[in-house]
Amino acid sequence: MALFEESWAKKDYETAFRAMHTLKGVAVNLGFTALYNVSSALTEKLRSQEYDNLDGLITDVKKQYDIVIEAIAALD
Repeated sequence: MALFEESWAKKDYETAFRAMHTLKGVAVNLGFTALYNVSSALTEKLRSQEYDNLDGLITDVKKQYDIVIEAIAALD
């Protein structure tokens, strides 16, 4: 997620796509369905080189990512 945010801020869309694609793969492999669904949607927008009006989708990805991170942290 950090790589996505950094590359997105720099408008390095190729790296942003790769980072989000990786996050999508990790999410599906670990069964984080909600994170997978939103990261998949964002991945497809980036794959299609649709870079405008993605703020809501990015916010959704961050929200689901944070939920997963908080759940993992709670396991300690």
